[in-house]
Amino acid sequence: MKHEQQVTEFSRRLQDSARDNLASLVVYGSVAAEEFHPGFSDVNLLCVLRRISEPLLRDLSPAVIWWTKQGHPAPLIFSSEELSRSARVFPIEMLDIMENHRVLVGEDPFVHLEIPMDLHRVQLEHELRTRLLHLRQQYAAIAADSKKIDQLLLRSISAISTLFRHALITLAGKAPASKADVMRELGQWVSFDAAPFQKILAIREAKSGVGKLPLGKNESYATFTAYLDAMDRVVKKITGL
Repeated sequence: MKHEQQVTEFSRRLQDSARDNLASLVVYGSVAAEEFHPGFSDVNLLCVLRRISEPLLRDLSPAVIWWTKQGHPAPLIFSSEELSRSARVFPIEMLDIMENHRVLVGEDPFVHLEIPMDLHRVQLEHELRTRLLHLRQQYAAIAADSKKIDQLLLRSISAISTLFRHALITLAGKAPASKADVMRELGQWVSFDAAPFQKILAIREAKSGVGKLPLGKNESYATFTAYLDAMDRVVKKITGL
């Protein structure tokens, strides 16, 4: 696959640039979980350096510039010391990476990382409320155009799925790998209809392009209503813990 070839080439360029300062390079997210969908998914990389300084970052710049020109986001860059402390600041992100990553270079930096689940719940509530506010803002600006609503449904489903997965981890202690199963189980915990979410996920996984969502105007409105209702129910459930 094209993105795998690009990952291999970036890894080579980064090792040439960083030399013995590169402790680890990992790919995480949809690629590592084998859920990559062209047009929707990013290729996410995390780079761990033994030392970080301006000259050392400048050394990496040609490799990073090449990578971003391929259409990928720049890699996250941590020092080894920073990564060990980041689980307290980014518990959701670190738990996601820990559970879905593949080591490309060096040792696995997540082997001994511990996630503070009390801080995980606090961040989850913040992220859920922020996502709900953003959905309301975006919807208010496009509510007269059902095609734009369809686009918003497709663009937002990945982030919502991630947050709902973490909500289920908070409530049940674990979550299934399948996004559709996450929706089903969380719907049972919080009492919302998972079917609209599962339908959008199925369309996305079938690689239907943005703007080609096969929903009628009324169904677009009904699906977005279901999004808002479920988000509100999950926020209230997490807040009440």
